[in-house]
Amino acid sequence: TKRIDSVAGISNVYSIEDDWDCLSPTALEQAIANNWWRGKAEQLNFSEAYSHQVDRSVGSGAVRRRRSCTLLNQHLGNIDISTIIAVLSDHGGDDTDRTSFDTVLRQGGICVHHNQDGTGGNTAASLVAHLCADNSRLPVYWSSLYSPCLGVFLPMFIEGELPSVLAIGSKKPSEESPWWLFRQLSLKSYSDAIESTSVVREKWGTFQKCLFDSAYEMAKAGKELIDDQRQAEAKQLLTEYMTKNVALMLKIVRGILVNTRTSTVKG
Repeated sequence: TKRIDSVAGISNVYSIEDDWDCLSPTALEQAIANNWWRGKAEQLNFSEAYSHQVDRSVGSGAVRRRRSCTLLNQHLGNIDISTIIAVLSDHGGDDTDRTSFDTVLRQGGICVHHNQDGTGGNTAASLVAHLCADNSRLPVYWSSLYSPCLGVFLPMFIEGELPSVLAIGSKKPSEESPWWLFRQLSLKSYSDAIESTSVVREKWGTFQKCLFDSAYEMAKAGKELIDDQRQAEAKQLLTEYMTKNVALMLKIVRGILVNTRTSTVKG
């Protein structure tokens, strides 16, 4: 493990090298036994020993990590929830790309998109956990389905009951599944049906702002109820809040998709 005093980004790549603060009891033993490490014990480079890549500086994970570290350091001292969401939605290139946030939809960057024909990888979902050091409110878990750059981040509370509709989904596309609806939205973003992803973002803008404003009021209200031993009331309050938000999210995304289909037919 490595203690972080400022900011750090991780991705699908080994990121701790010889700057670790704590090492598991068998990490060095395993590395030596498998001939992964032949240097001094106190200088074990975890990434070098445990990664089987010849060049760990290349590949999607390495590029995304450097990009996230660059953005986080650029905004050091002024990072809030909207900043983190912007990082997750970023399409910028390597750390040499000094653009603050790149919103042009394309392959590459932190927000991963499938190919135009629907093949390839794509960001499946996103989660931002906003904890509370002084315990004055409940933690807020901001959740987004599929491509973060094309969706909305909903505040979730584990003290309430998560809307059951969010669990709908299987391997087959479904109009009833929130995840599959956002998958459709992402696919259509590559077609002529949606002229610009900025139009989609505008659709979410007002709703997202309202969520930013209301979520922390709910977090405080829920904490106060729980502190007063009124857990049932807190659960009901938060459950109703999440249910209302999910219903509105589905209404908006379905509206975007319907308008898209209508425009396509008329065209």
